[in-house]
Amino acid sequence: MIKKIIIPLYLMVFGCTTFSLDKIDIPNKLKSDLKSFEPSGAIYLLDLNQYLIASDDTDKKNSAFLFLMDTNGKIDESPIMIKGVTKMTDIESLYQDEQGHLMILSSMSLNKNNKNLVERNLLVRARRNGKEITAMNQIELRPLLLKALNDSQIPELKSIKNNFDQELDVESSFVKDGELYIGLKGPQLASGVALILNLGSTTDLFTQQKINLRLWKIINFSKLSGEQDFLSEIALDGESLILSTTNSNEIGRIWKFEPHSNKLFLIQEFAGLHPEGLAVRTHPKTVLITFDQHGEYPMFTHLNL
Repeated sequence: MIKKIIIPLYLMVFGCTTFSLDKIDIPNKLKSDLKSFEPSGAIYLLDLNQYLIASDDTDKKNSAFLFLMDTNGKIDESPIMIKGVTKMTDIESLYQDEQGHLMILSSMSLNKNNKNLVERNLLVRARRNGKEITAMNQIELRPLLLKALNDSQIPELKSIKNNFDQELDVESSFVKDGELYIGLKGPQLASGVALILNLGSTTDLFTQQKINLRLWKIINFSKLSGEQDFLSEIALDGESLILSTTNSNEIGRIWKFEPHSNKLFLIQEFAGLHPEGLAVRTHPKTVLITFDQHGEYPMFTHLNL
């Protein structure tokens, strides 16, 4: 039985609200096989009526695992191996493109020992057949991205050029019209100011290892929050973006961004929680939010959109 917690939270746009915050139910056998379960990315699979979940950590072998979770927060006891990928860790973002292909992205950040590991740098394009996932293409994206960033003449990128190697950290991505967009958690342009980059055609990425780098959007979270919020996830909702952020003050936030008008709205705050996975569901119109509690029991909730 999943323990349900009712927490009153302050809703910045719509007033006060109360909703349930639930613990993710992880089978004991699976829990014992994993180093930890830290839900960092999510998408909704309509055909299975389940969510596909990524975790920062998997097992001691850094196996390329993803996980299924039902709408009540119960994790399937059998992880899904990404066939064709030996090791992949720190998976931070999942996205399903217009052709139904899965895009699976690691953070590309240095690990806790400041080491650059190939298994943390991967971008994988995979096909899914039911509960079976098979890699079609995979590339080590970090060196390609660093070269594109360091070679860029875009003024905003040139201004933080010296920070890319040590601070590069990507926790969000999506594909639109065949092009890959990534949200930088780090480095930031300024405190609480995130960059979203367009890397160009996914076909060019996988066939030619070519990045056509453009700066797409600059999002100033600190202007509304007054804090250094870090971008942790992006989910598409039609033409809008749903965003999550975390910060050192232990306040997680959910935002809505309108690209055409560049308007940013603060939707929800979560004291003491770290929202890191978002999955928009059309019927009913909700967004799943998963919380990575860094060693404590991971949680989830649904917000109406």
